Amino acid sequence: MKKIYSIFNSLRPKHYIKNLLIFIPIIFNGELFNTMLLNNSLWGICAFCMVCSIVYIINDLCDYNNDRLNLLKNTVLWQAEISLKKRLR
Repeated sequence: MKKIYSIFNSLRPKHYIKNLLIFIPIIFNGELFNTMLLNNSLWGICAFCMVCSIVYIINDLCDYNNDRLNLLKNTVLWQAEISLKKRLR
C-alpha cells in the first residue's frame, strides 16, 4: 500500500488545484451551467493534470542524480521508494 501511495504522490496531485483556473472564463462569462462548456472544461482539466504529472515524472527522472545529492530535496524517486525500473515501465 505504501508503494501505491508513493506512486500516486510522485504524480504531485496537490498541484492539480492550479488547473481549476480553466473554470475562470466560464464563471465570469456566466456560463457555468452550460453543460457543453462545463464538459469541455472538465476534459481540459483532466488533460492538464495528466500532462503536468507526466512532466513531473520526466523531471524527476532527469534530475535523479542531482536530487540524490541534495539533502533538501524530498522526491519519492531518489528516496528509492519507487525503483527506476517501475518508473520506466
